[in-house]
Amino acid sequence: MTLTLYTAHVLFINSPLDVFSATAGYLFQVVAVLVFAVAWRMAVGRGPLEQLAADAARNARRAVRGHAASPTDRSTP
Repeated sequence: MTLTLYTAHVLFINSPLDVFSATAGYLFQVVAVLVFAVAWRMAVGRGPLEQLAADAARNARRAVRGHAASPTDRSTP
């Protein structure tokens, strides 16, 4: 969940929702991240952005394997 949580952190600190002082904001984010991460992990498993990245990598791998020529299909120049 590292990618998901880091992205949420960056979005939060650059949003109008970040109206907390430094210490209060830090504590709020730590508690929110812990609650969210534990609940998500128990309910779903992999983080949403991590799943998106894994799906993109799997699709890219399939596309490359699908377009790779077999040794018998290659023509010699």
